[in-house]
Amino acid sequence: MVTELVFDDYCLVKPFFEGSEFDLLLSAILEGNSLAQVWVDDKSEPESVFLWDKANNVFYLAGGESNVQFNREIRALIGRKVVPELKLRRRFHFRLRSTSELWDKTLSSIFVDTNLTLGHHIFHTHQKPVKHDWRSSMPEGLRLKQIDEHFLHEEPYENKEFVLDEIQQMWPTVDGFVKFGFGSSIVTENQVVCWCTAEYMSKGKCDVGIETVHDYQNMGLATSAASAFVEHCKARNIKPHWECNAENLASRRVAEKVGFVKEHEYRVYHGKFK
Repeated sequence: MVTELVFDDYCLVKPFFEGSEFDLLLSAILEGNSLAQVWVDDKSEPESVFLWDKANNVFYLAGGESNVQFNREIRALIGRKVVPELKLRRRFHFRLRSTSELWDKTLSSIFVDTNLTLGHHIFHTHQKPVKHDWRSSMPEGLRLKQIDEHFLHEEPYENKEFVLDEIQQMWPTVDGFVKFGFGSSIVTENQVVCWCTAEYMSKGKCDVGIETVHDYQNMGLATSAASAFVEHCKARNIKPHWECNAENLASRRVAEKVGFVKEHEYRVYHGKFK
């Protein structure tokens, strides 16, 4: 019978997830900096795992793929609990990963009527010095500001709600971000036009979330914000990582410009609940 684990028992599933990107995810969850729900087939001796990363709405299946009873119960759980919650939040699109390609033949029977399509993501690690000088390349009228408590709660910038939305999606609380996270933004006199924030934060490592408003794209602002972000990481002895869709060439170019190097590529399914 499928059992949902309480937070203190999440450590039971860490051995099921091997690799740098899984370590980034699990470490953030175990330190309380990213929200998840976890189910197993048997708490005393788990053999199959279903993990819901609620920040980026990614589902993970690990362990034995031929556990018919577990797979059937997870399918029912998705329809009974997951889909209604996502409908309330108006989040229909999701990603789906498994720790082995042996799961592939089983996925469509668990995530029924979701039009699963296979894609590829790239996981980068920062390894090279940042060559981009964001200070001298900042366009006139723009400046960099750190995303801290004062910025989030007191600065009257337009578009700041989008920064807050992203933080609230990726972190359990804004206060948690203020205490443990950090970020860089680029602003005009009255609006935020680009921002880069720490995600999946844990001791000594984090992921990067970055966005530029439409009217300010193709000006090199993402490269400047990311460079300042990485500079801040290095000062705090934090190893930043960068994940993106393999087809997102713009994101990959920014990553390369600020010293990120492709570590590996992984398979991921994309789907949508009706």
